[in-house]
Amino acid sequence: MTRRLCAWAGAAGLALLAGCATRYAEPLPGAPAATLTIAHQGKDFPSWTTVTVFDNGGCQASPASGRIGTVGKAYDLSEKPKPTRVRARQPLHVAVQGTSSSAVSVTGVNGPLTRYTCTSLVSFTPEAGRAYTVSQRVYAPGRCKAVVTDDATQAPPPDLAQPPTPAACESNGP
Repeated sequence: MTRRLCAWAGAAGLALLAGCATRYAEPLPGAPAATLTIAHQGKDFPSWTTVTVFDNGGCQASPASGRIGTVGKAYDLSEKPKPTRVRARQPLHVAVQGTSSSAVSVTGVNGPLTRYTCTSLVSFTPEAGRAYTVSQRVYAPGRCKAVVTDDATQAPPPDLAQPPTPAACESNGP
């Protein structure tokens, strides 16, 4: 089992890197907060979604930035979707990175490991007391879109923006 896990982790690589990112520090009790939950929509095994939040649209690391979590389907992925408290009433920049790895070719025959990674950025200002879900829709390898919905209304936040994704979101983020 260990040999299999190490071989997979070595091939995928990103699973180890995602686990090493700085963890997001939730707001202190009593501070205005909303919750953000990751929803994984990948169908391949293994596949995962990693979410990192920033206080700036350039995805530059700061004390108010960090990884919310990684959820998905993988041999060693034990994190389950759970709400994370995030700062409310302040712009939040959310980098969503989806990764899908497959060793099965389109013909259904085992082949070389293929990995597709796509990162997208969204920005919005969470309202205190609200709950949001973030996911990523992948349209084709390298083409994706982060989606944020208000859990109560199932609609996106009114100020949701999808700016171009800076390269730093891919290298410094998820």
